[in-house]
Amino acid sequence: GPVLEPDRHYTLRISGAWPTVSGPPLGKDVEKPFRTGPRFTGQLDSAAWKLTVPTAGSREPLEIRFPQSLDHALLLRCLRVVDAGSTSISGKMQTAEGERLWRFTPEDAWTAGDHRVLVEAVLEDVAGNSLTRPFEVDLRSAPPKMAAPVIAIPFSPTRARN
Repeated sequence: GPVLEPDRHYTLRISGAWPTVSGPPLGKDVEKPFRTGPRFTGQLDSAAWKLTVPTAGSREPLEIRFPQSLDHALLLRCLRVVDAGSTSISGKMQTAEGERLWRFTPEDAWTAGDHRVLVEAVLEDVAGNSLTRPFEVDLRSAPPKMAAPVIAIPFSPTRARN
């Protein structure tokens, strides 16, 4: 079963005698207190994500809100924005709100028309659940939903209203 229980306080202790990557010990003990939240055991579902679509002609950010925290490094590596011709759009990616928000601000103003966010299906939440499978699989239940290696989320920057 799970090592940590939901809604409990724990402290991670790392001994100062623990060797660094280059060999010498860390030197002093380090402690990190934390509290566990509810268990996440389901496969990620991109249909549950909420997009905030920018205005065409602006440099407003495109935002995606997730129902749970996702892996920070994977959020910055596994998502990219392309135009209708599948050309990558240059810009700056950020995460916020405990990795429950991904924000993309383009270098140039948004053009009107079809765009997509391409998401590599290896993207995971902090519990290891991905778009391709939950971290823990109960072999007695239904198999995980099939997911393509890259999932496309369409959006179209809106035209400004006069």
